[in-house]
Amino acid sequence: MPMYEDPMERTGKSGTQTGGIGESSRSSGHGVGAIREKAADVGHDIRELAETTRDVAKEQLQRGKERARNWEEQMENSMRERPLRTLLIAGGVGLVLGMMLKR
Repeated sequence: MPMYEDPMERTGKSGTQTGGIGESSRSSGHGVGAIREKAADVGHDIRELAETTRDVAKEQLQRGKERARNWEEQMENSMRERPLRTLLIAGGVGLVLGMMLKR
């Protein structure tokens, strides 16, 4: 089913129209149906794309949460293994922030 009407099919070599008004109405009716069908197809494709995008976003969110949990566990383990180092780092950060805020 063609998406557009070829003007050469409706005219002869001399340029006169071979079809009448009724034929033109029927062919434009098919054109409207084809456009509606194409629009429905595009709408379906957009819905599928939205669903796929949503699924990918959910998957990425889960991966991000998992990475954050892993990082948190690593930080907790590091603090337990080296408490003095953790205390010195926290003190240094506090000192720097205090100096910055004092100005």
